[in-house]
Amino acid sequence: MELVLKQVGLSSQGFRIEGISLTLSRGSCGVLMGATGEGKSSLIEAICGLRKIDSGKIFLNGRNLARVVPGERGIGLVPQDAVLFPHLTVREQLGFSSRLRGLRGAELESRCREVAEALQIDHLLGRRSIRLSGGEAKRVALGRALAGEPVLLCLDEPFAGLDAATRGVVEEVVAAHRTRTESTVLLVTHDRGEARRLGDKAWSLSEGRLSRINPGMLGEEGDTKDTAE
Repeated sequence: MELVLKQVGLSSQGFRIEGISLTLSRGSCGVLMGATGEGKSSLIEAICGLRKIDSGKIFLNGRNLARVVPGERGIGLVPQDAVLFPHLTVREQLGFSSRLRGLRGAELESRCREVAEALQIDHLLGRRSIRLSGGEAKRVALGRALAGEPVLLCLDEPFAGLDAATRGVVEEVVAAHRTRTESTVLLVTHDRGEARRLGDKAWSLSEGRLSRINPGMLGEEGDTKDTAE
């Protein structure tokens, strides 16, 4: 689904961003970069409906999301700190978004196992989230989002803290999901290598201003221009 932000503004303690406009076409991956505290996570939360914007509009496939509650936006979110439900097992975590889509019984179990195997966490299905390592929790949070087959996947530092081998597996799972479902991905990262490997478009958010970056130049001293499209 195409994601369009038009002159979006929002503020919180310590920062304010305004006039944020961008377009991300169906099936593409956009990367949002910038220093800590610039508002990247807040912008992701606003797209998902978890934070109210002060101005502007957000569209998903031409639909104005202003009056659409988070659960009806068709967006999968992997927050920076994973945020798992502490009382649920990994199997129940993975099944959460699929249940919202109406999956039950064998179909639900099959979907959970498919995602768990892809992320190499199938051996954890019976474990509760409080017994997971940080890297395991990251993969479970991603699996929970993917299991619901969202039209837009918002990833906030999803690979941070993962070892190189696990990061490679997770990146492949995200890429395979994009190919299979043609879903759109918006990735927040500080890692230039991730941005270069995964991104079709990239932006930098600094001092409330959005600048377009060429993802292919991120390994070098790249060319940056002040534009939002």
